[in-house]
Amino acid sequence: MSLKNFLSRILSRLASFWARLKKFIIGFLIAIGLIAGPILYAGSLNLEWTNAVERIDGTVFDAATEQAGIRIYCNGDTTPTFVSAGDSTSLSEIVPPGDYECYATTVDMDGLESFASNTITKTVDNALPNPPILTEETP
Repeated sequence: MSLKNFLSRILSRLASFWARLKKFIIGFLIAIGLIAGPILYAGSLNLEWTNAVERIDGTVFDAATEQAGIRIYCNGDTTPTFVSAGDSTSLSEIVPPGDYECYATTVDMDGLESFASNTITKTVDNALPNPPILTEETP
């Protein structure tokens, strides 16, 4: 075996070892919490709505006095994903990045729940910010 082939094989093995070592070190640092992995990143799911003003039978519905809250269902869940109390008209929740298909229902003080609202799709995308740019200090 020539010296050139020998050095080439050694360098190839060192490069492979270094790549595996970097993956191990990054995984270890994520595991002990010194750096955050992508799974830890989250974004904000912001939803707004208009409260009901009448019941299905056409009678007046006063959200300020008759509404117990809003139930928001996302991505096919059969139990509410989020609950907003009282007569609020918005909700902001921290969630993992992804697509959220949501609809809402109104719940009155007697616990009666309305039919589902229209369904909307929101995408929560949480790209990391750009890193700072270091400059050299000039004397």
